[in-house]
Amino acid sequence: LPACTVVVAGANGRVGSKVVSCLLRGAPRVKVRALVRSASRIEAYERLSYESGAEDGRMRINPAWQMGDGGGFGASASIEFDEEVQRDYGLERLQIFECELRHPPDVARSVAGADAVIFCGTTFDMYGRRLPPRVDGLVKATAQLGTSIFELRLPGFGRQPTAEESEEERARRQSAAAATVDNEGVALMAQALAKELGRRAQLAALTGGGAAAAARPPTQFVLASACAAEGEFGARKRSGEAALRASGLNSVVVRAGALDDFGVEEGLELQVEASREGNESDRGAEGGERPGGAPIGRIHSRDAARSLVEALLVDVRGGGDGAVGGEGSSASRTFEVWTEQS
Repeated sequence: LPACTVVVAGANGRVGSKVVSCLLRGAPRVKVRALVRSASRIEAYERLSYESGAEDGRMRINPAWQMGDGGGFGASASIEFDEEVQRDYGLERLQIFECELRHPPDVARSVAGADAVIFCGTTFDMYGRRLPPRVDGLVKATAQLGTSIFELRLPGFGRQPTAEESEEERARRQSAAAATVDNEGVALMAQALAKELGRRAQLAALTGGGAAAAARPPTQFVLASACAAEGEFGARKRSGEAALRASGLNSVVVRAGALDDFGVEEGLELQVEASREGNESDRGAEGGERPGGAPIGRIHSRDAARSLVEALLVDVRGGGDGAVGGEGSSASRTFEVWTEQS
């Protein structure tokens, strides 16, 4: 990959965290902007921290009574960069960015200066289900309360949110109400990236800076989707795909087979098949069938992440260099990817 900035949406997810790791360790000229729900709470990016190797440094245990800067007890442990262990991890090229993927101001800020997006975010769990908004909010509030009590951050003790921060959080909740990351979030991100790239193209035309645009990845937006998609999960996924195709961006939709990190070996050869873009009704649920009766394959989540990174190299207007891709003249391609047949 050329020197560029790639935004990874859903960077704390099962696949997104591995996409970040793949970019950091396999693309030394790429800066990675990892989008998470909160950059101030470790529970919002703990999987990303593990996958990127941020926890492999030197750990220091702090005194249990040590006070934090904002009141309450400080962190019980801290980790320092270990040059000998982490020098090839690429962590200096990682930026963790707080973003609600359904809130337009957050999305616009997240793509400023970016060259491409790999979108792995979702509102659904691994079984294609999502919690009702009120229940989801209750779970988050309960978890936050438990953390606050543990750290003695009770009302009036320690730093409290400012009025401006509280108002911004209310705006985020309002944007997220009745919307899903898989549909509205994809549409917002695609629109914001198209606007950002268009603005920079106009500036390049005025200043003669076309060389920078030529160095960007040929694919501007890679969307992680699924072969097996039914019910609301399927409808939202396919609507998000349609929104991306309508954006005018050079895009690749990667429909991965059933994710299986226990029954499928990691590192197998990717099996890739071009897919019709209008086949919303051709998929079953978990372990369903593709047209013609062929079963949907399975894939390890790390290989699914690898396929998304390779999709950045697909030239959707005229062939590609990566393992995912092929000949084509449209600005959008859709592929099904797996490593082992069910």
